[in-house]
Amino acid sequence: MNARVNDLIARATVVVLFSLLSINLLGEYMRTGHVTGLLLLVGESLVVVLTIVRRRAISASPLHGQVAAISVGIVAGSAVLDLDYAEDSQAETDMNVVMNNGGAYIEVQGSAEGHAFRRHELDALLNLASTGIAQLFALQAQSLDTAPP
Repeated sequence: MNARVNDLIARATVVVLFSLLSINLLGEYMRTGHVTGLLLLVGESLVVVLTIVRRRAISASPLHGQVAAISVGIVAGSAVLDLDYAEDSQAETDMNVVMNNGGAYIEVQGSAEGHAFRRHELDALLNLASTGIAQLFALQAQSLDTAPP
């Protein structure tokens, strides 16, 4: 590999390691939007990786897919996607859902704040979260597609 590619790899490594350290330090304090934006937070490293792949310096991208998270809840008897603060504070049930773009759940964390929720409500919330996360994946992909070559 030439010096330019080595430099790009080194820069990407530093950004990714810093981002991973930040995730580890923030841990439980991260909100769902932070998880979704994290893929974009390491923007420079993503641009570097995409540039390396496009220049065929490596055969395949080391990125394994997308991750996104969203909140859902039951507010006034209705399922609500992406709760804001007011909705979250009034929710009878609230839940954070983290998924990968393969459709697998990474984390599901929910609480019955007002009343215990039933299985059909859980299913409705997971379906709603899945729909919202699919939209977030589309926005992430759109953002990454606009990365400069």
